[in-house]
Amino acid sequence: MEENMTYSEAIAEVEALIKKMEQPDNNLENLTSQVKRASELLNYCKAQLILTKNEVENLTGNKEG
Repeated sequence: MEENMTYSEAIAEVEALIKKMEQPDNNLENLTSQVKRASELLNYCKAQLILTKNEVENLTGNKEG
């Protein structure tokens, strides 16, 4: 994963991958690599959301889960 990728860039790439995956002429080899990349991006986004949530909780003193 690119270290300087933003959450918004990762989501945009996931959306682009989904559009490619939905194409009827997409072959199995492409689909496999696209699913792998989308999974990596979604894991990155999830981690970024958790970090942001923790930072907000630390700043506000609110530790509700």
